[in-house]
Amino acid sequence: MRVARLTTGLALALACALGPSVACATGDEKQAANPPAPDATRPLEAGIADAPAEDVTDVVPATGCSPDGFCYVPVPSSKPVARVSASSADDAWMLPQQSGALLRWNGASIEQVYEYEGATPSSITFVDLWAEKADQVWAVATSSDDRLFFVRHAPPPGGGAPEFRELATDEPSSTPIALWGTPAGDALWLATSRAVLRVREDANGAVVDDVSPRAGADDEHGYVWSGVWGFGPEDVFAAGVICPSSPCGAEVKAVVAHYDGTGWTITTLDSAKAIVSLRGTPPGAERRLWYDASEEPAPGEFVLATHLVAVTSAGELGPDLYMHRANEAPACSSAIGHAPSASVGWFSSGGLLCRWTGSALVPVRTAVAERPMIDALNGIWAGGTDDVWLVGSAVTRTGLPQGAIAARRTAATAQGAKP
Repeated sequence: MRVARLTTGLALALACALGPSVACATGDEKQAANPPAPDATRPLEAGIADAPAEDVTDVVPATGCSPDGFCYVPVPSSKPVARVSASSADDAWMLPQQSGALLRWNGASIEQVYEYEGATPSSITFVDLWAEKADQVWAVATSSDDRLFFVRHAPPPGGGAPEFRELATDEPSSTPIALWGTPAGDALWLATSRAVLRVREDANGAVVDDVSPRAGADDEHGYVWSGVWGFGPEDVFAAGVICPSSPCGAEVKAVVAHYDGTGWTITTLDSAKAIVSLRGTPPGAERRLWYDASEEPAPGEFVLATHLVAVTSAGELGPDLYMHRANEAPACSSAIGHAPSASVGWFSSGGLLCRWTGSALVPVRTAVAERPMIDALNGIWAGGTDDVWLVGSAVTRTGLPQGAIAARRTAATAQGAKP
């Protein structure tokens, strides 16, 4: 596999692909291209009026259970929860926004299990985590010295009990947009706007390889990566946009790259301007990929569409098994979510929660006594139809700080039992 490092800025090319109203900067790698923000007019809740959070006058603490079995759990943080990842419903890890702390559900409550207190760098801010394998947790941070920084909870390289280890790197701090951990938990793949990185640990610390897809040594295309997902260490996909040269301008197309263990195969999608998110089924399940793409059905008319496709044995994307446009009801996409199997998935664009039934996206109620609890969904983990975690920010009155929220669904609560 050829290892190449992108050195020129690809700033906001992804935003350029989403429509002419977005300004396109081209020279600053620190302005990472991020998926579009959820639509502010999105429904907050299935069956609840589409009023924005600031119009909710009776704000109640995030307690109780929704009619569809989501029960709210106290969070030991004053900040909204940014991410959740888990190896099981009873081993869930979470990140408060803009903090250097890690939270963990211990089977009975959420507790803080780690906080960075190092001197060099002086501070870190967690941005994402992967905890799909027990005792193999990766948390990704940006540091005060403008580098990527990792905290890992796992047995030491030489063996032993799981412990927290702080892994500094010399990698410039380009905020990860997406990540995927190998089934063994021994490597983490990251998509940033400028590169695809593979991170491992050895006795000396973190090992960061730039494994960005390129079509060859003479490839002068510009790329902006927004998603990465794998079914195994030699079966990895990356997605985003491709343009004629770097830095990217407005002339872009969606791109999907597949790594087979030796090199990349890069394919453009003429039907889309950009892929803005990518996720799939876990290793061992039927190989399916969910992706959100910015499409232009008519000149100047941009729409976000969610696609579900099968993956062929050669690593190619098959035809759509399902497609849903964001301007159609229900107001859901696969931008946030988790698919534990080909027939089960839980997804959101940041507001309304939807469940994939194997044939359709169906809205799910998260309100308690018809009162919206969630202002914004930031993360979803699912172990099946019943085992689900939601995290985000709570509904509060106008002018008050955003608060933390976490909700858990089990087979018992789905049937109306109390947690």
